[in-house]
Amino acid sequence: LDLGDQRRLGAEQFVAWWHGMGRPLLDVVAHSHGGNLVMRAQAIEPSLQVRRLVLLGTPARYECPPVSRQIGQLSNVFSDNDTTQHLGSLGGQRGEGRTQSDHPQSGNLYRPTWQSPGGVVHRAGHSDLHEPDFWRAHRLERLLP
Repeated sequence: LDLGDQRRLGAEQFVAWWHGMGRPLLDVVAHSHGGNLVMRAQAIEPSLQVRRLVLLGTPARYECPPVSRQIGQLSNVFSDNDTTQHLGSLGGQRGEGRTQSDHPQSGNLYRPTWQSPGGVVHRAGHSDLHEPDFWRAHRLERLLP
């Protein structure tokens, strides 16, 4: 399977899981292509509602756009030091990491660096975006209920 087929299959499995859980209203934190998988799942299942969607280094792909009527609040955390996000966007990218959403309740949080508890300043790469120290440094817990 190519990556597009894998995303579609993952989205179908996400929808099946959501149905099996009783179709709850969701709060989702998704890293990398996991964010595209959730948005693809919403395209497959128009009744799939997400109260809060936090994207971490999700490549902005035009074939997986966020659907504003299905998302209450969208937060996109990105860094221009995240080369994985930029490479994953090839073929449908904004280029700099911002989400392509025109969602009225969306926010793009540009976080290029972070300071660890020891005082060392780090350039924020792809994996840093989901690390607890990165979250603490930027107080990202405020994005969650």
